[in-house]
Amino acid sequence: PRSWTDNLLWHHGCHMVDVSLWVLGKTSFANVSAVLGEHSTQTGMIMDATVHFSSEENQLATHTLTYNAEQLCWEVRFIGTEETLTYRNGRLLNESGEQVVPECPWVDLVAQNREMLDSLHRGASSEYEISSVLPAMRLLQAAEDSALTLKSEGNFSREEAPQ
Repeated sequence: PRSWTDNLLWHHGCHMVDVSLWVLGKTSFANVSAVLGEHSTQTGMIMDATVHFSSEENQLATHTLTYNAEQLCWEVRFIGTEETLTYRNGRLLNESGEQVVPECPWVDLVAQNREMLDSLHRGASSEYEISSVLPAMRLLQAAEDSALTLKSEGNFSREEAPQ
């Protein structure tokens, strides 16, 4: 069980948005919106969020993020015109639940860390440069701005209004 909570949108959302942009091969986006859940009385942090955006070619991406799950599950679903694939905890599965490619360790950051440290030692660039996540960070800023605008405009019923 998780014993700590960090910023759901800016940490975990960044991972999800970054992978979507990477899979789509995009660094630009359009139609960004987000809805943020309430702050937890225990942690003071937002525990649920959704982020939506599209590419310039109108490829849609929707992310649902939560800390209100007992079990860690990192899942990305790719819905295409011909097939739907699901990447779940290191396994890429087709619609029948059959593994499409060999499983890879999804939480093992040893190779990434080694490559980053090696590039620093050599004074060379790395596949993991901070600039590579700037498009995701820009998208998250637009998402947060969208969510805050939604709340400030009072687009909630009386029962849903933030306290």
